[in-house]
Amino acid sequence: MLHTLALTAALAASLPPLVRGTVAFTLKDRELIPESVAYDPKDGAYYVGSMYKRKIVKVAKDGRQSDFVPQAQDGLWGVLGMKVDAARRELWANACNLKERQPPMVPDDETTRGQGGVFRYNLDTGRLIAKYTVGWQLAPRCFNDLVITPDGAVYFSTGPDGVYRLRPGESRVELFVEFPSFINGIAASDDGTQLFLGDYRGVQIMDVATRTARPLSVPDGESLAGIDGLYVRGRTLVAIQNGRRNQPERLLQAELSPSLDSVTCFTVLERSRPDYDIPTTGVLVRSEIFYVASSQLTRFNEDRTIFPLDKLTESVIVRTPLQIPCK
Repeated sequence: MLHTLALTAALAASLPPLVRGTVAFTLKDRELIPESVAYDPKDGAYYVGSMYKRKIVKVAKDGRQSDFVPQAQDGLWGVLGMKVDAARRELWANACNLKERQPPMVPDDETTRGQGGVFRYNLDTGRLIAKYTVGWQLAPRCFNDLVITPDGAVYFSTGPDGVYRLRPGESRVELFVEFPSFINGIAASDDGTQLFLGDYRGVQIMDVATRTARPLSVPDGESLAGIDGLYVRGRTLVAIQNGRRNQPERLLQAELSPSLDSVTCFTVLERSRPDYDIPTTGVLVRSEIFYVASSQLTRFNEDRTIFPLDKLTESVIVRTPLQIPCK
């Protein structure tokens, strides 16, 4: 068994890098430690969340970078998943204050330790519309990623704590379903009737009406394990894999069956890019994906202080065309 694992790791390490995308932009502040990126089709701006500096940076269409939400404004914690609701002109941003489960944040805030939630902003004014929080120090919670369905409901992945939901008009999030594994990436079918949940084993498909889940079937020899960012549009599934043990980090695309319950075509778009430093999440923009290629999530010392600037880089956002149809 050990010999087999060692052989598998050696074969994975021998795979050459695969680079198809180009650098969309880099982030000037080397200490951002970004995990997420969102896009507003109205003005072509991108929004990048900072885990370390507790802020959201706006990158305008012309490349100018500015603070959309300044550091710790509105009590914002370290930012994870974000989504733009273009029709309603809103930006939704998950944020957490969980000292043991994420990079540190500055300034620190012991009074809200263990709390997580989602911050809802007006895209046009930058003002906070509302924030919905969960957890406390003895029962910590963290919303990781989120997806907004056509009816305006918002679903949140929370790692080992299941899937939460916020329904339109409600002022509190609810536990939608408990789940027996760590849920990271989350996506939805175009009609919002099915959720796609990425865990360490692969992708689970959940029927929203019955709250029952089943594994997404994949071809022999392929794997959807270790997914961080997960996206579904029509019959196309796109995923960022950074959690496969002894396997290269990669960006992949899969085509789904008409019933959306199995993969009919599977292709690796990128693998082991030279600028990868824990790729995390992204956003589909027309026929491309823009994603965080270098989050630098581990650029911290044992005492949880960040590396000096000369040991950090400008984090890279990569744009990669999808293969349509998948080949």
